[in-house]
Amino acid sequence: MDRAFWRIPWAQQTAEMYALMEARVLRAVQYHVVTWEPADVSEMAIRVSLSAATQRPVQRATALPAFLTGTYRERLRYLEPQTYGEPYRIRTRFLECTD
Repeated sequence: MDRAFWRIPWAQQTAEMYALMEARVLRAVQYHVVTWEPADVSEMAIRVSLSAATQRPVQRATALPAFLTGTYRERLRYLEPQTYGEPYRIRTRFLECTD
């Protein structure tokens, strides 16, 4: 009987953790979206649409921030940090656009 009920507190704690992350952590993250808007769509229309979709303020950036700090050695499937304590970075597939 104990085996069946040990999961209930664990599931409740997991739900509480995700609620806390949604309320605090995910709201603190900065998101960057790169767009190539058509000539017939105004910048304000895109900003209003993105703000409504994300429920967050939208600002135009003049430059993208550096996503990786420190130096890394490129491996086949990940980036290996050269400085002790830096996190490993997992590479994803890059899409190439060709004509």
